[in-house]
Order: sequence, then structure tokens, then C-alpha cells
Amino acid sequence: MTWASTNHSVLDGRMRYVVSAMAEVAARLGGGYLSAFPESLLDRFERIEPVWAPYYTLHKVLQGLLDQYTIAGSSLALQLAIGLAAYVGGRLERVLSTSGLTHHWATLNMEYGGMNDVL
Repeated sequence: MTWASTNHSVLDGRMRYVVSAMAEVAARLGGGYLSAFPESLLDRFERIEPVWAPYYTLHKVLQGLLDQYTIAGSSLALQLAIGLAAYVGGRLERVLSTSGLTHHWATLNMEYGGMNDVL
């Protein structure tokens, strides 16, 4: 992150603004979910229907939030990351309980993003 090497106050303000805006979105969506695409794309993924890379996108959101926490010290970013991680975990638990492990492995043949890395 550029801010980590410069400590530029304008960048700090912009980062805090973005995290704050993300918190507003998360609050409106509820349940820890935080993304620009509808949850129905995750439903399609879980049904093994063609869909672009929703978990790739969620990985990028989570990683950015964790960076904001670890590098810039944003406790709000950490709260959002924990909420989103819990949301993803809940979806995974539901898939495993309703469809089983073999089905879950089949979804991973489609796409999983970098979720192993960030979670």
C-alpha cells in the first residue's frame, strides 16, 4: 500500500472514507455480506451453475479489509472482515449440511478465489 510507505494524510483520509462507505453498505445488506454483486450469484455457484468468479471477488474484498486493519490500523475494517468471513463460513456450513462434501468439492472445481489464503 502506498500509504504504508508515505503516511500521506490525504491517502489516509481516502482509505478511512472507503472503509466507512463499505460499513454503510454492509449495514444495509445485513448478515455480514459485503459485495457489489447480488447473493444470487453465490446461490448459482453453490448449485454448480455457470457464474463468473464470486469467491475471487470476495477474496479481494476480504484481503483489502485485512490490509486496512494490519497496515493502517482500521478496527472498522477488521469488524467488516470478521463479518464477511462469518458470512462465507455460514454459506459453506449450509452447503456441507444440505449437499455434502462431494458437492462442495465439485464447486471448488469451478472457482474458489483465494479464500484459503485470506481465511
